[in-house]
Amino acid sequence: MTLQATRGAAAAVRLIVVIWAAIPSWAATMLAVVVCIGAASLAAGVVLARRHDEQDTGESTEHPGRLREIVTTLRQGLGVLRQPRQALIATAFEAAGWFCQLLAVWATMRAFHLSRLPLVTAALVLVLMNVANLIPL
Repeated sequence: MTLQATRGAAAAVRLIVVIWAAIPSWAATMLAVVVCIGAASLAAGVVLARRHDEQDTGESTEHPGRLREIVTTLRQGLGVLRQPRQALIATAFEAAGWFCQLLAVWATMRAFHLSRLPLVTAALVLVLMNVANLIPL
């Protein structure tokens, strides 16, 4: 699945947590900043994906620089944004995957006799597990 689809599904789970969990005011401000950065990143992705189609510099790509290579790879990864139907399908599959993960966390919580806790707690655990995975060990 694409990175954008993953972010979209993760955003849906985060939205569930934000709606039902009590968020302190300082965290709400940070959340608003992160949402704005995410929206700007998605907009930049759409622009870069479309720009990649329009741009043909004709330069030699025998020995591209490291930065140019990274940008080219990012543009290829954003290719799904040029095809909205495929992006929607990828997002639907990713959302289904996140839902299955949410159910797995919820079932694990029940197995440890934590059934009194609401589903939003399982969603929070899922979000925190994914945030923890961002930090390399």
